[in-house]
Amino acid sequence: MGPASLALTLWRAALDLVAPGRCAGCGRQVAVPLCELCARQLHRGQPLARWITTSAGTVPAFAAAPYEGCVRAALIAYKERGRRDVGAELASALTRAAVMAWASGVLTSSALLVPVPSRRDAVRERGYDAVSLLATRCARRLKAMARAAAAAPMLRQARAVSDQAGLSINRRRSNMSGALAVSARGDRRRDREAARGEL
Repeated sequence: MGPASLALTLWRAALDLVAPGRCAGCGRQVAVPLCELCARQLHRGQPLARWITTSAGTVPAFAAAPYEGCVRAALIAYKERGRRDVGAELASALTRAAVMAWASGVLTSSALLVPVPSRRDAVRERGYDAVSLLATRCARRLKAMARAAAAAPMLRQARAVSDQAGLSINRRRSNMSGALAVSARGDRRRDREAARGEL
């Protein structure tokens, strides 16, 4: 954690001692990371499922909730504003999406949660790897539910990318196109599974 991140963390901790907390979704003063209304938005209904066409074929994708309103605000607070306390709520929502993947038959045995790697400078500035931490928390929750799951950093950045915040869907797609590659660890795992006939 750099000096700026440490100072920001200490400032937030001091502020929490003298002022009520705020909901990461709507900003209302509450004593929990998400107020009841925002938590309901994150956890309500079934996770979203859709089929996405990729260069490798059509694959199913599950989202814990629509990326809008208080859900979007909570994610930004978690990733960009140091609100690590929202992580438990987000991990819970992600776990529901993974359970839905099992229920739909997409996952039939074990699940490997592969976080999209954050830029190194972003991780340094935050003081933690937000996406990796979220994947790890989700894997722990799934294991507690007797589901075979693990989180592993199988990807690496193949080239520099711009910050995704504020970009349109098309610009995000262009920004990330070809930006990720399988890491050396991912290659080794793939080779082991191919040797065992699991691919």
